[in-house]
Amino acid sequence: MLSNPPIAVLTGDLIGSTRLSRSDLLDVHSALSASVQQMGESWSSFGPVTFSTFRGDSWQLVTRDATSSLRAALYIRARLKSLTDIATDTRIAIGIAATPLYSTEEQTVSTGEAFILSGHALDAMKKETLSIAIPDGQSQGARWLEAMVYACGELTSGWTTRQAEINASALLQKSLTQAELAKALSPPVKQQTIADSFAGSRWHIVDSALAAFEETNWNALFDHAPS
Repeated sequence: MLSNPPIAVLTGDLIGSTRLSRSDLLDVHSALSASVQQMGESWSSFGPVTFSTFRGDSWQLVTRDATSSLRAALYIRARLKSLTDIATDTRIAIGIAATPLYSTEEQTVSTGEAFILSGHALDAMKKETLSIAIPDGQSQGARWLEAMVYACGELTSGWTTRQAEINASALLQKSLTQAELAKALSPPVKQQTIADSFAGSRWHIVDSALAAFEETNWNALFDHAPS
């Protein structure tokens, strides 16, 4: 049994932040904070451990729920891309590793393998908008995982403001049908609007990738890693 179950660290920086006014940047930071709060309230296992912003355009989220880390990254991007008056997005690097977590007060210092993997992955990104890194011991699964996450990032980059709004709601409320999702939006829309948006944004590909990611037993994967 793992003494330190795997955690996920999401490190991001805003795309085109230098073009944002101070007011817009504050609104983006508010959207980021609201996104984290909504995930914590909607996903019982998520419970963000820490969320912080720094250098004006960078941020970091730490959660014990590695299983939801890809959904979290996509939700954050969808929320930002759904802002109607601000053209913004964020690059995100996910690091997953069996890293011990201490008290919230101590965790302001970002140390441990998951933090290092996430930070290095972000630094290594060029045109990518979403990446993932796991320890060398799990390298057998790394290639397909990296490719899948990269594909999800590319699809997300193409979402329109309206598609991002609809997909953000679908990402947050995992079990809603199209009809229920249509009613949950404010204002409500027709189910056909949801169907058309899903088709245009290639939602079925993202949804399939999320299903595969979330079916992965991360504890077992790390527990059976070669020493």
